[in-house]
Amino acid sequence: EYKKGLIGALSFGLGFALVAGVLGALFALTGDIIGLPKISQFVFAFGGIIAYLYVLSVIGRFHLPHLSLKLPKIKLKGTYAPQFVSGVLLSAGDVGCPNPLRFILLAFIISSGSVVTGAWFGFVYGLGAITPILFVTLLSLIGVNVMKSYSTQVETMEKVLMWTLVPIAAFLITFALFGEAWFEEAC
Repeated sequence: EYKKGLIGALSFGLGFALVAGVLGALFALTGDIIGLPKISQFVFAFGGIIAYLYVLSVIGRFHLPHLSLKLPKIKLKGTYAPQFVSGVLLSAGDVGCPNPLRFILLAFIISSGSVVTGAWFGFVYGLGAITPILFVTLLSLIGVNVMKSYSTQVETMEKVLMWTLVPIAAFLITFALFGEAWFEEAC
């Protein structure tokens, strides 16, 4: 029983990380083809705007629409394919995630223009994104109910996240507007 839970979480994580790696390679290829390392400024601006809009939506000043997706029902008994496919689908949808740090990584990947670098950084990002899932799975396997303590702290954690995004968004937009030279001179 323990083995099934852990293998299921790892299958999900593998699907997530593989798609993140492929997307990283595609973004790097796009940056190489377009030949615009300065495209990173646009990605930074987009990430900063997304972060601000997320904060405004949390405090009720702006309605941020959510995408809905019905996952296909995969019936393959005795396999971990459903968990793998769920990881693939979630990773493919993660491109629009309001995580401004993702946009910093994408800007680096795009400006690198290296497919290998893009694939590697995307894959490592995918592994990092699944770390909490693996941690919660391991805790549940030893009998710790994480969701009970999470549900009592969810408002506090959302407020901390929201106010942490404000300076990150400010930095991303400022960096996008004034560029790398401004940032290097300011430090």
